[in-house]
Amino acid sequence: MKLQQLSQFILGDMILTYYLDLESGQAGMILIPADRAELECLAEHREDLSGIREIEALRTLMAPPPAFEIQPLVEFSIAGNPRSEGFSNGLTMRKGFASRGMRYDRQESTNEADMVKILTVCSNTRAAVETRHTVLWKTGSKYISVESAVRNTGSVPLVLDMLTSFNLGFLSPFDQQDSRERLRIHRLRSSWSSEGRRVSQSLESLDLERSWSGHAVRCERYGQVGSMPVRGWFPLVGVEDTKARVFWGAQVDWAGSWQIELYRKDDFLCISGGMADREFGHWRKELAPGEILSAPEALLTAAADTDFYALSQRLTSYQDSPLHRAAPETAHRAAPEAEKSLPMLFNDWCTNWGQSTGVRILELAKACRAFDFTYFVIDAGWFSDELGAWYNGQGDWIPSAVNFPDGFDTLCRELRNLGFIPGLWFEFEVVGSRSQLWNRYDWLMLRDGVPIQAGERRFLDFRKAEVTDYLLSKISHLIESCRLGYLKVDYNDTVGMGPDDPVSCGEGLREHILAVYEFFELLQEKFPDLVVENCSSGGHRLIPAMINRTSMTSFSDAHEISSIPIIAANLHQAIIPRKCQIWAVLRKDDSPRRLHYSLAATFLGRMCISGDIPELSPDQRETLTRAQVFYRACRGVIANGRSSLIRVGGESYMHPSGWQYVIRRNASTILLVVHTFEASPTSLAIPLEPVPADADFTADADFTADADFTADADFTADADFTADADFTANADFTADADFTADADFTADANQPPANPGMRVFAEHCVTINLVNDTLEISGLSDFTGCALLISFPSDGA
Repeated sequence: MKLQQLSQFILGDMILTYYLDLESGQAGMILIPADRAELECLAEHREDLSGIREIEALRTLMAPPPAFEIQPLVEFSIAGNPRSEGFSNGLTMRKGFASRGMRYDRQESTNEADMVKILTVCSNTRAAVETRHTVLWKTGSKYISVESAVRNTGSVPLVLDMLTSFNLGFLSPFDQQDSRERLRIHRLRSSWSSEGRRVSQSLESLDLERSWSGHAVRCERYGQVGSMPVRGWFPLVGVEDTKARVFWGAQVDWAGSWQIELYRKDDFLCISGGMADREFGHWRKELAPGEILSAPEALLTAAADTDFYALSQRLTSYQDSPLHRAAPETAHRAAPEAEKSLPMLFNDWCTNWGQSTGVRILELAKACRAFDFTYFVIDAGWFSDELGAWYNGQGDWIPSAVNFPDGFDTLCRELRNLGFIPGLWFEFEVVGSRSQLWNRYDWLMLRDGVPIQAGERRFLDFRKAEVTDYLLSKISHLIESCRLGYLKVDYNDTVGMGPDDPVSCGEGLREHILAVYEFFELLQEKFPDLVVENCSSGGHRLIPAMINRTSMTSFSDAHEISSIPIIAANLHQAIIPRKCQIWAVLRKDDSPRRLHYSLAATFLGRMCISGDIPELSPDQRETLTRAQVFYRACRGVIANGRSSLIRVGGESYMHPSGWQYVIRRNASTILLVVHTFEASPTSLAIPLEPVPADADFTADADFTADADFTADADFTADADFTADADFTANADFTADADFTADADFTADANQPPANPGMRVFAEHCVTINLVNDTLEISGLSDFTGCALLISFPSDGA
């Protein structure tokens, strides 16, 4: 192999280098952190495996195999073409005939309006195909966006049955041999109410070492099949070179069936991903002459001296400033006006459990007036009657005349008069067994000619214009007649491999998902001030494609279990906190410790409250009031900052043990959220590093916070709300009645005069002292939750 550098681009703190194999004509790329450039040793890497004892023993049979080969920018497969050797059939569809025959054609790059665009075109004249690989990078971004496409350049149709969104080889370019025991793989598992559990494994434990002769393929192919993209795994992967202290991260941004592959045949690991292929996801697609097909967008990043928790936040930063050229700009519109101060919401689900009535809603709303809620969301069940239930009535979207005899529009007008923006739950992509649409086969997704059904749900086919026209009409009528300002969009099951299609079920699903994207965009084009919540069984749609099309995303269906803080902390790896809705369900029999435990978790994202609000005691109401005042003060760092996580304890989520803390910081603020579990320590000492004056910590243009974080007019705090003598960081820590002046939070005697002001949220028995840049927290016990907010002077001193 004769490897030649084709081009190189410095993209912020990353270097993207394209290489060309002069013998095969293939083009590939490597991505490395800029501050590790001097360690990159690809040019010195051994060319073949000669000199290895077992390889030399085979010389009478074959020449030593190459130590590496370039990985094409785009991997794809054409149906009927020969597959690769090395026992790969059924294991991977990579390295097929057409893909191996691609030759570099040309590369074009532009740099306009702070956007770098790199287009690389390769072709295979024998197979009559062309690949187009596009990289976008915006000035200041911590990731690159990648789009891959295939075009049929021939005169007859061809059938694709695999297409990657990204393909990144040469891992690791910092070792001259086979990266022995230095590469680790990081992934995020996900199951219902247990989202974001990180799994870290060595390359060797995954059996991804090169085979002894370099012949057999090693491949770990994982993903999910269906319409719940975060079910089983998140569509992302991290690769760590533990010796060079470098991480690579990749994410596939797709709400349908997807896969990621960890592929190895020589010295280097390769990672690739995209839509699930024919073997994994039942996908094939016919391309007519001249037709081009683009794969879903992918995100790539590389960083040094970090960890996976921090690396993943380089990818989530896409949710703040997406490049996303594949979808209309409407998918990334500015936040609705109501969202710009990150308001809090109340949802009636864990109060009424789908049994809402007009009387219950008004009683609940009047009780909520004492607190600082902007949105009042009526969850599932508003369309049920005495014969039906919330889980089988979706589809007709007619408010229950039995439960709301005065009219639903009247109820929503009452909510507006009470000072709330009314919200309503929908699951509009399905129909329930009691719906009039249950047997509308011409509107439903069919497989083998019969409706796809999960329990008492069937699935509408968004490829049909009459379906989306019907839904847009139904939803628009309710939004306009009831003056709704908030929609919670749920999705509680999956279609599996997809509906009937002339070529494949997987292609039917692909077209359906694109139509779902378009429907969300149409809805928000028509109602630009509408706040839309992305909820899919809590956490099964936690991908940028859905997060960026909505204002908020429900983090999980873990409403009341003790693992909520664990899941909420995990999801800083997947969602930017200002869009991550975290629930605290408050019960009338909650102890002070339980209340603080639940409420402290909401500071890790957006506060959503449910539960027994009318029945809370005065002390419980005071605790909620203090939590909301604390949350208002946290909004700036929730909106803009970086997070780090320390967790010590067992692996069980049902019976968590140990403790954790999350530190989120920006240039002027540190937010610390601490939770303990079973067998917790009674005290913790937490070192605080100085807040960096980092240019990345800039306020998003769509986020505005009141200068004094004052409460809305309807928000009333108890007149006797004062800091208890036991609720102090130190003896001098005081609070005045309105809990707003940082200056009133005095420093410890050991602190220098310029030490920041502090706010504390904790139960009375917990004390927090800041001494010489270390937080000393005492009075902890099992299942304690507390938080500290430190505000620094505006000059960053």
